[in-house]
Amino acid sequence: MKRLTKEEFQERAQAGIRARRIFIPHFTKSITVAFELYQEVLAEQERKLVLEEERKHHYGILSEKIRPLCPECGNELFLRIISAPIGPQNKKGYNSAWVCSTGDCIHEEFSTNTLQDWLKLLPNKEERENG
Repeated sequence: MKRLTKEEFQERAQAGIRARRIFIPHFTKSITVAFELYQEVLAEQERKLVLEEERKHHYGILSEKIRPLCPECGNELFLRIISAPIGPQNKKGYNSAWVCSTGDCIHEEFSTNTLQDWLKLLPNKEERENG
């Protein structure tokens, strides 16, 4: 995984903030779409829109957990945290979603479980290997 310098990280973070400020909510509600628009219209240099290669080998806090598999393609799912409180934008009160973004697969499974709940529920990789 490529390590960013402090300056590269700050510049990319600022680009994301600018994209959000300019395009959300006026043109879109999606940060992905906002960043794509920012790239096409305003950015001086091209940036990666999806960090697939970096994500393949580093799963953060869930790296030692056995994650569910996608029922459509069989790859491990990624956990997306939902921060919108229950209300008009989150009518069912979802706190997380297991998503697959491998190739053409766009499977999603929503849940009211929080990250802390998943950390308790998911078995550790070493338990499966030893058991």
